[in-house]
Amino acid sequence: MEIELDLSELQLDWWLPIAFVALLFFGFVGYWVTPDAGRVLTPQEWQVVQVERQYQHERAQLQVYGRELVQFLNAQDPVRVQLQIQRMMDKVSRMTSPALASQRQAFVNAANAVIAYQQGQASRDEAVSAVQEFLDAVK
Repeated sequence: MEIELDLSELQLDWWLPIAFVALLFFGFVGYWVTPDAGRVLTPQEWQVVQVERQYQHERAQLQVYGRELVQFLNAQDPVRVQLQIQRMMDKVSRMTSPALASQRQAFVNAANAVIAYQQGQASRDEAVSAVQEFLDAVK
């Protein structure tokens, strides 16, 4: 059995530079997205990196929400505040990092306290206290 391969029609002089540039591109992208100084990671190490990134992202988002809750304490529009807090609570309910469970619960408590204050069902001191507890939890 004999197999003949005719590569004369492929015009490798045109494809070779493109393949080289693509190889360089993917090499740079791989180096850029690989954590730990370009060292090859095991699947378990990649999972740890992914969980750490998720934790940092969710923690940063909770800190942003904390700053927004502080601003909502001084707002004069209870309907807008309630809608925005509800949107934030929906996003917080989708967070999955187990290490932030207590911080998420503190957020829910603070958010409910701010809503109750805006609706006149709680004092400002109660709302400020709940928000401060949340901010202390996400430092």
